[in-house]
Amino acid sequence: MNIAAAFEEVARCRPGLAAVVEDGRAIDYATLRQAVRHAAAAFTAAGWTAGTRVGVALPSPTAMQLAAMLALSGKDSPSSGPS
Repeated sequence: MNIAAAFEEVARCRPGLAAVVEDGRAIDYATLRQAVRHAAAAFTAAGWTAGTRVGVALPSPTAMQLAAMLALSGKDSPSSGPS
C-alpha cells in the first residue's frame, strides 16, 4: 500500500478526524481529501502522468503541501481518481 492508498483508506473510514492542525485550525480528512482531488485534477489537466517529474513550491500552509504531495503520490495508484 502506498501513502496515497493509506490516506484514502483513512479519509474513507474516518472523514471527520483531524488530518492536519495548523495555526490552531484543524483540517479534517474529508476537507483534505477534497484538496487532494482538486490538486490531482489540476495536475491531470496540465498533462502530468505517472512518472512526470515536477517541482513543487508552495507557501508555508501545511495542508496545501500535504495535498500536493498526496495528489502526486497517487498518480500511479488505481484509487487516485475521483469517486
